[in-house]
Amino acid sequence: MIKTLTPIGNSFGIVLEKPLLEAAEVNRDTRLRVQLFGRRFVIEPVEGEQGVGASAEQPSPDDLDMRKPPNAGRVLDELVARGLDDPKFRRLHHAENYVNTTARHRAYCARPGAGDFTSDGTNERTGRRLLACLEALRAGTSWDDAIAEALKRVPKS
Repeated sequence: MIKTLTPIGNSFGIVLEKPLLEAAEVNRDTRLRVQLFGRRFVIEPVEGEQGVGASAEQPSPDDLDMRKPPNAGRVLDELVARGLDDPKFRRLHHAENYVNTTARHRAYCARPGAGDFTSDGTNERTGRRLLACLEALRAGTSWDDAIAEALKRVPKS
């Protein structure tokens, strides 16, 4: 679906047609969370609101499975949107001295036909550290404290 922005006062909005809203079980009273991942917008109902299931704050158990590269990629996207840069990423990655970047790891997670990461393997553990870091940031900690917490919860060795 292609949309254009519509002027609304001094801002802009996106008009969502009624069939689309009905399919998403959203109405005019549903509060929506808007997140930016890179250049991608994600709009989802806030958990606990009318017609709403899981949200970014309450992922399903499958969403937390860091053996699945797409899940690790989504966590990485949210961390990048929150300010994760390559030096911070290298602190969390299993090969800290390797010239790895967030973009390179994202591409690795998104490669076509990628199988699952090995359970408790280096990539799955990196994904778990990324998730632990994200959880700490969501709780309001600083980047340094979030990285320290992630390394404490999921050590590199």
